[in-house]
Amino acid sequence: MQGPNEWTVTGALRGWDVATGSRDRPTTLVIRGRHDMCTDPIAATLVEGISNACEVVLEESSHTPVLEETERYLEAISGSCGSVNEWSSASYVA
Repeated sequence: MQGPNEWTVTGALRGWDVATGSRDRPTTLVIRGRHDMCTDPIAATLVEGISNACEVVLEESSHTPVLEETERYLEAISGSCGSVNEWSSASYVA
């Protein structure tokens, strides 16, 4: 789908743009670690470009929050974006 690596898009996703997709979507969770290369501006592009999206930033993680903060990661993917707002050590953007 992607291609030979994350920088060379040659597969089915070539030319795909999240902003041109359907605007009628279920809630989309953008989840990332605070210390990942997915910075605030990059994540904001996703959250703003996908209707009904929310963002969870796991403060003690980098690229693999599922391994670095497993409990909070599992809470995020099993809950709704609204419930994430109550976490004290994760930031939430609606």
